[in-house]
Amino acid sequence: MKTLLFCLLFSITYSQNKVDKAILGKHLDKWDYFNMIDKNPKTPHAYVLENGKTYNQIFLDSLKKVNDYDKYTQEYFLDSITQKITVMLRKRTEDEIKMTNDKFQQYQKDAKSNRRKLLGSKLSDLNFTDINGRNYSDADFKGSIVLLNFWFTKCAPCIKEMPDLNTLNEKYKDQNVQFYAITHDDSEIVNRFLKKIKLDLTVVTNEKKTENKLGIDFFPTSILMDEEGKVLFVSEIFNPKGDDLKQIEKIIKKKIKNK
Repeated sequence: MKTLLFCLLFSITYSQNKVDKAILGKHLDKWDYFNMIDKNPKTPHAYVLENGKTYNQIFLDSLKKVNDYDKYTQEYFLDSITQKITVMLRKRTEDEIKMTNDKFQQYQKDAKSNRRKLLGSKLSDLNFTDINGRNYSDADFKGSIVLLNFWFTKCAPCIKEMPDLNTLNEKYKDQNVQFYAITHDDSEIVNRFLKKIKLDLTVVTNEKKTENKLGIDFFPTSILMDEEGKVLFVSEIFNPKGDDLKQIEKIIKKKIKNK
């Protein structure tokens, strides 16, 4: 049955010539697309296959049933005149899949290496502004334990840990521990997000600069610093135990106890 369904899907997708992408409009980066619909959720959309035929959620669900969804990718195009976005679903080539997998493995390897270098290092020249316009620099952190939590509004694991972050903040905010939630998303997007999701940390927006400085490419990432800026903890990439915040709390407790 699955084989029959796959053959049917393949036939539907490739039975006609591929559509000329140039007529769909300007090609959008995935994150530019997400930012656009965050700012204007009512932006009109069209969903097409490579042959120009439309598709819907039922079709996507069918792909998932035959475990073939990972072989597909979506591309985004903006018609500058109508401001309509077209989302094209196309099947990736075997070479494309291999290249993507190879790049991702190297990406992970580099990120893990960077985290090992961060651990034990002393951070300096940190400078960012919170969502309310207050600026923070090294002088504001000195003498305090500092947690930097990197996240963004479309990150499901980031959102999942926010209640625990709020709890941690509530327990230690009056014990000389500072908590910052840092995102590259802009203030407009984050303000809308915060109307739905509670986040009690000091929220910092538009902060791609600090992400780049520290080499943060996977989210969520938490970095814990001591009173002198030394990195005591950096969360793992895809930690299977999901116990990063528990480890962070143990370190905070120990630091406070030894004062």
